[in-house]
Amino acid sequence: MGISQMKLPKQIDQLERAGQHLVAGLHLHAKTLDIPNSVRTSAESALRDLAASDARYDKPSPIFMHTIGPALAKAHFLSGSSITRAKEALRPHLGEEWSAAWAQAGFQNSLQTPGTGPERIELLDKLTAYFKAHPEHEVPTNETTAAHLAKRSQELQEAFHQSTEHSRAWSIGVSCRTQAAERVRSALQNVLGELERNLPPSDPRWADFVVGKGLPAQTAPKAAPSPTIPAALGALAAPVEALPARRRGRPRKHPLPDAPRSVPVAPQALHEGKSDSAAEFQLWKYACQLAEKAKVQADQARETLARAEAGLQRLRSEAEQAMTLAKSLQAKADLLAPAGSKPARNEGSRSTGSNLPLVG
Repeated sequence: MGISQMKLPKQIDQLERAGQHLVAGLHLHAKTLDIPNSVRTSAESALRDLAASDARYDKPSPIFMHTIGPALAKAHFLSGSSITRAKEALRPHLGEEWSAAWAQAGFQNSLQTPGTGPERIELLDKLTAYFKAHPEHEVPTNETTAAHLAKRSQELQEAFHQSTEHSRAWSIGVSCRTQAAERVRSALQNVLGELERNLPPSDPRWADFVVGKGLPAQTAPKAAPSPTIPAALGALAAPVEALPARRRGRPRKHPLPDAPRSVPVAPQALHEGKSDSAAEFQLWKYACQLAEKAKVQADQARETLARAEAGLQRLRSEAEQAMTLAKSLQAKADLLAPAGSKPARNEGSRSTGSNLPLVG
């Protein structure tokens, strides 16, 4: 099968590696296959541009995920809390429902808290100005003061500005990296087209243009993914047979402490430094699946226990009804028995069939 019948890798690092092997094959066979020199130079130039771009833009920004994003989320949450407390402090003075008086405090047409950052910043600034003009409405014990609202507004502005600037810079880097990868892809498509026109499908020289020897890397059979479970997930994924058996008999006087439960953790906590994000995500996803399965099994066990308790309660109720009926029948039998037919019985003796009254 010719290489051009295969799709080029979608991931940029794999695309770069495939391009390097194609160019290496061109250096060996371009002259004998009568492939124009411009095809090879175009692929080499595109690969150099791709290598010069920053590979960190292939993944989400770690700075945003671990620093800027959490700071923005925290500032957004605190600003909403401050706005809510400010509304509660102003309700005794401006009314429970929205009116024109609320517009002086910055609420236009409704008392709903804005959802976007710029809208919250604008509202916080208006609330700050209102409380400066009406200090008697401040509630210092509830952190509803002009100074506190100004502080929340400043925090949200700084977090929003950092997020915007970082996202803009990161988008530029991602765009440059993507454009370089597209130029490499286009150049490699030209190389594959030349190879298919000049090289028969059964020619063994195909092996010099692909990753590895013999078969193309894209056609090699792929085994089912079986990620190695790290120690942090070992207890969660351990089979039932591997768990210690429960000790029978009398309980220990000083019981041993329970083993800590293992919970799914974020991939960044499992692997640090040079770990691959895709593998981390697969491990984290696997841990979440195990936790979800354990949760389903626990719910099923609780439902089974609830049904068992309901059945036991029903049996108890039926037994009580049977006892009540037996007592009622015994009382009726005593009333219907002839006088003097009920023999006296010594204490502790058991009644036999000869002591029972004869019917008729």
